[in-house]
Amino acid sequence: MFLCSWQAHSQRRGGITMGNNGDRVNVNALRDITDDSGGRTEIVRTGRDLDPATANIADELSRQYYLGYSSTGKKDGRWHAIRVELKDPSLHIRARRGFVATP
Repeated sequence: MFLCSWQAHSQRRGGITMGNNGDRVNVNALRDITDDSGGRTEIVRTGRDLDPATANIADELSRQYYLGYSSTGKKDGRWHAIRVELKDPSLHIRARRGFVATP
């Protein structure tokens, strides 16, 4: 999952949730969502940020691999943490942190 947040101004306005660094959106909340799914958040503050953000996403999407497996555990409705590791330290991996074993 990728999320892009467009932030034209950093002014406070009623009803808008502010992030820790004064952003008009809660950047930490967006990152929590994308990190759990193995994705990434791109914050676009000016028009100049839009091209690099979309280029980074397109580049990453063109180099993704998907792995799948079937859990042998019980479908108990609980969260189960997973960890994906690589033998080659020069490679970067981003993976979801776990799954809910839905009955």
